[in-house]
Amino acid sequence: MTSMRRGMSLLEVVVAIALVGAMFAALASMLSARTLRVRVNYETKATALAEGALAAALALPSSALTDRVSAPLIGFTEKRGQWWVRAQTGAPSAPNVLAIATSSPAIAGTTAALRLITPPSANGALAAAIYVPPSPPSGWRAGLLFRSRDLGNTYRYTFGAATVTLERLTNGVATELYTLSTSAAPDTWTTLAISASGSQLSLSKDGVPLTIVTDSTWGSGDLALVAMGNLAAAFDDVAVTGAATATWRFDADAVGLPPVDWRTLSAADLPGGAGDITIDHPFTGGNLARIKTRIQWSTAIGTQNVTATGYAR
Repeated sequence: MTSMRRGMSLLEVVVAIALVGAMFAALASMLSARTLRVRVNYETKATALAEGALAAALALPSSALTDRVSAPLIGFTEKRGQWWVRAQTGAPSAPNVLAIATSSPAIAGTTAALRLITPPSANGALAAAIYVPPSPPSGWRAGLLFRSRDLGNTYRYTFGAATVTLERLTNGVATELYTLSTSAAPDTWTTLAISASGSQLSLSKDGVPLTIVTDSTWGSGDLALVAMGNLAAAFDDVAVTGAATATWRFDADAVGLPPVDWRTLSAADLPGGAGDITIDHPFTGGNLARIKTRIQWSTAIGTQNVTATGYAR
C-alpha cells in the first residue's frame, strides 16, 4: 500500500503566515501599549515631583536661592532609598521594624533618609532604636535628622562604629558640634534621642544623657531617619514628643511597604531616578532668581527627564 500525505496549498500557506503575523502584531501592540502606560505613569510621577520641588524652592527666603548648577533639591527633606516593614527577630518591639531595603537603588547613593509624617518641629524630642546589620559597610553611620529644611540644611545626630556625632549641615557642608568616642557593634540595637528647647540641643544614647549643645542656626524643620555609607539599617520604637506626639512600633503594619502615613513619592521611586535643581540670576540687577528643577529616570531607550521652571525675588 502506498501512503500519501497531502501538502499545503499556496492559499493555506498564505493564510498561515497571515495568522502568525496577526498574532505577532497583536502581541507587539499589547507590549507597546503596556510600555506606553508605564512610560506615562513614570512621566506623571516625575512631573509631580518636579513641580513639588519647584514649589518647595519658591517658598524659601531669597537668601537661600544662591546660584547653583544641577545641585541637590532644596526646601524639603527628600526621601532617599526604598523603605519597607519587615520582621526582625530581637527587635525592641518585635516582631516588625521599618528598614531600608538592601536592594534599594539609592543605597548606592550613600545616604538613605525618610521624613516622619509630623508637622515641622521647633522644640520637642525625637528618639529611635536603630539596628546595624552584621558585616556593615565601611564608614557606615545611622541616626536622626532634626529641624531639617532639606538634606543639606539640618542637624544630623548619628553614631558609627567608633563615635557619636552631632553635625550642623549648611548648604551641604557639615560642621561638627559634638563628638564622643564610643563603640557600636554590628547586629545590635542602639537608641539615639535628641531634644530641643530654643537653641539648646540635648543628646542621649541608650538612655544616658551625653551633652547639651547650644546652636541657633536652624530654628524649625522636619524630623527624619537617616542612614549613611550604604547601610541598610532598621528602625524601631520611633517616638516624637512636643507639639506633635506619636510613637511608631510598626507591629500593626503588614510586612511590605512602609505604613500608609509614611509613604511619600520621591525620585528614588523611579528606575534610576534622581532629582536636581539649578538656580541663576540672569536678569539685570540680579534680583530675580530663575529656578529649574529636574527629575530624571532610566528607560530601555535611555534617560528621560522632566523639568519645572519658576521665578522668585
